[in-house]
Amino acid sequence: MILVIGAGPIGTILGSLEGAIIAARGTRLEFLQKNGIILDGKLPLRKEVPVVSAPHELKEKAEFVLICTKSQDTESAILQWKAAVGKETLVVSVSNGWGNEDALAKHIPKDHIIGGVTYIGVQMKEGGSIWVHGAGKTIIGGYFDARLNPRLEHLKKKFEEAGLPCVISEDIKQDIAKKFLVNVGLNATGALFRANNIEVGERPECRALAVSLMEEAIPVLEKEGIQVRKEFIEDFLAGLKALGPNKNSLWADLDKGRKTEIAFLNGAVVALGKKHGIPTSKNEEIVEKIKLLEKN
Repeated sequence: MILVIGAGPIGTILGSLEGAIIAARGTRLEFLQKNGIILDGKLPLRKEVPVVSAPHELKEKAEFVLICTKSQDTESAILQWKAAVGKETLVVSVSNGWGNEDALAKHIPKDHIIGGVTYIGVQMKEGGSIWVHGAGKTIIGGYFDARLNPRLEHLKKKFEEAGLPCVISEDIKQDIAKKFLVNVGLNATGALFRANNIEVGERPECRALAVSLMEEAIPVLEKEGIQVRKEFIEDFLAGLKALGPNKNSLWADLDKGRKTEIAFLNGAVVALGKKHGIPTSKNEEIVEKIKLLEKN
């Protein structure tokens, strides 16, 4: 059994994996119970799915737990659903942001923790269906111990059977850092300029801001032991069209009056910069702007 915690766009599409159960709450729980999974776009699907709201509803321990919440909810998610974690369970974080695996390690053994990133392009539509802009790859790997990787072959197969590419990485920390850098440049920029992924790459003012935020973050990541290729930023900008005209999650959260993940994205750059004595004024400014928008 695969327990998917979080019923947003990513959690919903991963809930389509064979043998998955989605942990949901509120109106999202009600929608999935009534309608099941509804995917449109590049991966159309209608599928009934088991949905639970509390651990006592589960009949067995999970083989895999997929954490698909916002970064700020990682700890509360694993605490609420810790009863689903057995001796052989692997817990996979695919949330954006920095520090999710360390947050999990406060509550479960490190030899249960799998790092992950996903490039699936999805967006919640009005009414509760999910629009799939692109079935990009998901990358997973043992975060503290790569020797866990052979046990991930079964999960990789489940992804591929659902039409979702999956790669097992021998250096998942590097992959997480790359996705983190993408989100540092893309998410706040898109939210502030109300620009979708393609527009961030095409509009000069968006490109300039995204590049400046990423360039400031790279020395910080290098102090954390992550080496970033010089060509990474240009490759990122060139690849934005492939992500589709997606409205990023931070922008969507602001529009819906929800707290964003800014503390775990640009805010994490600022925190790591202070840790290593590296100035991060551009990211500091962006964090303040997003926090002001959250309040308003």
